[in-house]
Amino acid sequence: MSNLPDIQWRHTWDDDLEREDYSAFDGPRYVGRICLDSMKGESYWRWYGGWAGPHNVDRCQSRVAAMMALEDAYLEILASHPDPARLFHDKQ
Repeated sequence: MSNLPDIQWRHTWDDDLEREDYSAFDGPRYVGRICLDSMKGESYWRWYGGWAGPHNVDRCQSRVAAMMALEDAYLEILASHPDPARLFHDKQ
């Protein structure tokens, strides 16, 4: 059995599948989300880490890049934080 995360992606809003908004989960743990956004006519993908709320946000040019950025940041948090379960408020 591996200790690597098994990140699964799904639509954030089940009632609006046309909306470009996706959430990532590692088992029951909420990892974060990505969504398509725009400012002044320029579209971009924004990602949010589940461990820091709106404080950990970044922009990417594609959905795949945003997914990879969030997954990489999650792996970094898992490797560097002394107690990820507490950081993510995992239920015991």
